[in-house]
Amino acid sequence: MTRFRFRIWDKAVGKMSYDVELSNGGVSAHICDGVIHYSGDRLKDIEIMQCTGLKDKHGKLIYEGDRIAPFDEDDDKVSIEWDEERARFCLRVDYVDSD
Repeated sequence: MTRFRFRIWDKAVGKMSYDVELSNGGVSAHICDGVIHYSGDRLKDIEIMQCTGLKDKHGKLIYEGDRIAPFDEDDDKVSIEWDEERARFCLRVDYVDSD
């Protein structure tokens, strides 16, 4: 088992892959019953998301970019994001404009 887990969203194919390998030469992923290698210009077609290492109440791993249930009715959207300045995952809360 690897210490760091990643998933990718392939924008061109419209599929998520959880079987991802990262290297200096690019990204390899199992999507649509095959292995696809992304490098160079193809990297613009994907979004790479890192696992937080935490699990939700159903035991499913939580990844960067996941949306979670709002804490109260004033919250519009709550998502997991990487905070570059503090080098940690955090919650981003967008509030409903009640005006």
